Amino acid sequence: MFRILLSFLLFCSSFLIFGQNYKTLHTLQGHFGAVQNLRFSADGQWLASAGFDGYVILWDVKSGKVVKSIKAHRATVTEVTFSRDGKYVASCSQDGMAMVWDTKTGNNVATFLNRPFIILDSKTKNGVVVTDTIFQNGVSFVTFSPDNKYVYFSGDNGYIMKGDIGKGRAESIASTNISDKQWYSNVTGGTITADNKYLVVTVGHHIKYLDLKKEKITQEIFYADADLNDVINAPQPNAVAVWSFEGKVTIWDNATKMPIKSYLVSEPENYSAASFSKDGSKLLTSAAGNDAKIWDTQTGQAVSTLGGHSRIVRLSRYSPVDDLIATGSYDGTVRIWKKEDPESLIAAVTPKDPPTTEPKIEPKETLLATNTKKEDNKTKNNTNTTNTTNNPPVVTKPVEKPKENALKFNEEVVEVGKTVPLKAIEFQQSSYVMVKEAYVELDKLVKFLQDNPKIEIELNGHTDNVGDANKNLTLSERRVSSVKFYLIGKGISEARIQTQAFGGAVPIADNSTESGRRLNRRVEMKFLKM
Repeated sequence: MFRILLSFLLFCSSFLIFGQNYKTLHTLQGHFGAVQNLRFSADGQWLASAGFDGYVILWDVKSGKVVKSIKAHRATVTEVTFSRDGKYVASCSQDGMAMVWDTKTGNNVATFLNRPFIILDSKTKNGVVVTDTIFQNGVSFVTFSPDNKYVYFSGDNGYIMKGDIGKGRAESIASTNISDKQWYSNVTGGTITADNKYLVVTVGHHIKYLDLKKEKITQEIFYADADLNDVINAPQPNAVAVWSFEGKVTIWDNATKMPIKSYLVSEPENYSAASFSKDGSKLLTSAAGNDAKIWDTQTGQAVSTLGGHSRIVRLSRYSPVDDLIATGSYDGTVRIWKKEDPESLIAAVTPKDPPTTEPKIEPKETLLATNTKKEDNKTKNNTNTTNTTNNPPVVTKPVEKPKENALKFNEEVVEVGKTVPLKAIEFQQSSYVMVKEAYVELDKLVKFLQDNPKIEIELNGHTDNVGDANKNLTLSERRVSSVKFYLIGKGISEARIQTQAFGGAVPIADNSTESGRRLNRRVEMKFLKM
């Protein structure tokens, strides 16, 4: 009988989707908000996670326990990575900084400020030329040099920076911009090639190669079909894998500059990073809803889906040494997945003598309710973190009729609990880059907040309902964050500004018409304290 059962299981296993035998080893809860990035250490013993809350958390992979929790940045941490010897972990953020931390003590070793790209936007108002100064210095990636003495980083400014860890100083060594006075695009990712000769970065439609010895960009690849988001080393020798915004991961040969293979892994306009298994046979991707997906690199077919998160999985990584996977989600959790031994599948269906006592099993509904309550409490306790839930804003009670001399902004009476639209703040289509006219409204808001230093606000971001809901949620978060960072750059304290993003969940007009959709693509301001 057992032989028949075993034969049946082996037969069925040939049709099983690879990865269905992955199970959750640990569910890690430590961030007060969405998880944005993950990275295993080179020896696979530690996992670093980073999120919207500005924290970098180091986890012991085996036990799932927190090793260090570091309040690293004032804004979303966009990337976190280990040095090859495991001595340091580096982080970078939209706050314009790249930082290096000692993994044993959690102490800050070096802090580098990104060089800002300054845009002077001049316009005529009432016959007078007014010039606005726009600073772009958010950091999107950071990586260690092969000898672990330096970090390279870049971001919104288009400059490639080199930070000396020992001296604590950084300098610009190259630029991806058209000229020093003409910006091209955001640098979105970077990695050191496997042969340690180049730093490869993605920027706009280009993959650019910076020679580490010459410290010059010596070669590039142009990809006409879409902007590029991230780059990692591919399993093939002398090749890199690049995520593009039409939802593809493409492997490029560094020498010939030709594509080797391409995988369609998500809907267009999604962004994330790819990860390969240690033997190169599987590709792991995210940004396709609440799951991570595993692909066979030979056939290009999806062979597994890892579910379990309640919101979009922003990033996922393979362990470099074990059959482990880490997934990080906007639900605020990190999951570590372990590949089950095939023998455990046989054991699971092999008949056994019934237990003498009935084991006590807590209902799934109870567990779900408990976990939900814990996460709700975390959200309530976090007063300065972007909340990207799909729930509509809380409806406040009607306030008393204001006095005639009440404080106003844009002819709207200012009262605690009241939400007012910022109608002039508009964005380029499918982008978080504001149109020029938006800065007039922003500067009015800056002056209002400067004149009323006790006022605290919440910025709410909304989109229309066209397209993928998760993508709209991400876009609304990035849009409302860009408004926040502009205010901070003008000297408004971050402690006075909270943000929420709702995607297309809270329309105020009919989404079936363009005029209605335009009204729904908005930023609103709620007054929290006066």
